[in-house]
Amino acid sequence: MNDHTLDISHFQKLLDKSLTPYHLVNYIEKKLMYYLNAKELKLDDKWSLKTGYYYVKKEETSLIAFNININNIHEPFLIATAHSDSPGLKLKTESIKQKSNVFSNHIEVYGSPIISTWTDRDLNLAGVVYFNKDGIINSELITIENIGIIPNVAIHLNRQVNEGFAYDAHEHIVIITSLQKSIKEKILEKLQISKKDFLSCDLIFTAAEPAKIIGSEGEFLASKNLDNKSGCHAIMNAFINTNNNKNKVIVFFDNEEIGSLTSRGANSKLLTEVLERIDHVLNLGKEEHLIKLNKSFNISMDGAHGAHPGYIDKHDPSYQISLGKGVTIKSNANFKYATTANSCAKLKSLAMKNNIKIQEIIMKANTNTGSTIGPISNSQTGIETIDIGTPMWGMHSLRETIAISDHIEAIKLVRSFFENWN
Repeated sequence: MNDHTLDISHFQKLLDKSLTPYHLVNYIEKKLMYYLNAKELKLDDKWSLKTGYYYVKKEETSLIAFNININNIHEPFLIATAHSDSPGLKLKTESIKQKSNVFSNHIEVYGSPIISTWTDRDLNLAGVVYFNKDGIINSELITIENIGIIPNVAIHLNRQVNEGFAYDAHEHIVIITSLQKSIKEKILEKLQISKKDFLSCDLIFTAAEPAKIIGSEGEFLASKNLDNKSGCHAIMNAFINTNNNKNKVIVFFDNEEIGSLTSRGANSKLLTEVLERIDHVLNLGKEEHLIKLNKSFNISMDGAHGAHPGYIDKHDPSYQISLGKGVTIKSNANFKYATTANSCAKLKSLAMKNNIKIQEIIMKANTNTGSTIGPISNSQTGIETIDIGTPMWGMHSLRETIAISDHIEAIKLVRSFFENWN
């Protein structure tokens, strides 16, 4: 029998609706309430916990969800973490130009996107806007579809474009939106507010094109923000579709793409304080809490670099990973990833017992790898951690690609972790 909860269409919906960390957290919140009747707890209010499901939000872009089983409060936390943000181009609302008979806007670069991939693409604008209403500060999530484009200049005017041309993010990456009105006017119009009531915003441009199943046999999924919505969807799906016998925790940190050093990022006290607070409310003593932490385990899930047939020399031939061959364990001698020999052995054992495909990646010695939230949350909490991920092509491009089967394996792995970890 097919498991409808593994249908890739559910992931496609998340990708198409969760254009920003704000939208993602809002989407996850609705799913937790709908499927689990989860209750929101406020960080600035007292908590009361009994058997059930709960979640907390931090500044609307990070979220931690957990279950309580009052009969198992001394059992370890089984934690799965991912990051809610993706590289992109943020709007400068006041940086409006009216030249060549068009309205256009400058941007700020968030993280490290492959900037050239944002050109000549239909773009949406999404995020949050703050405004005054009857003397009270209000906020609203917005999405403005097909708002503009960043056109390339013709090759006749830039003969070097195919010879390693470097885009100047300020001069060349300009969003053209209209012949008639500015983006800010469009935002005010959409929210039906006046210019004087507008306070601030956090808005990012993203691809208008929806997530699509591609390839001659329909084996791949191409979309914006697969790094790291793939990890976010996998841990959310596993949390919702497993029982509450274990002490499950899922964490969606913001700001991984810019170093995590924020109050809503992994390099904060957010997770540490939430775990401590759970045990405090459940009347566990300090020593009991520390014992519990030292028995706990964290799966940090982010993207992995799939071997690219056009750039095969970028990979160590003994450790290159392929799309379609399963979830990737990521290791690094300098602890760019949190994986240790011990955590690797434990996860491999879990995967083998549950018939889940696993592969391993170590980058070439002459290649600097990126890092993840794994080592950061490991150092903040002291909880044993492993870094894993779904192999993908084009990481940090506006449109990335994964194998559908790998994403399903990732979900199965986290489900097995939540139900069968010993």
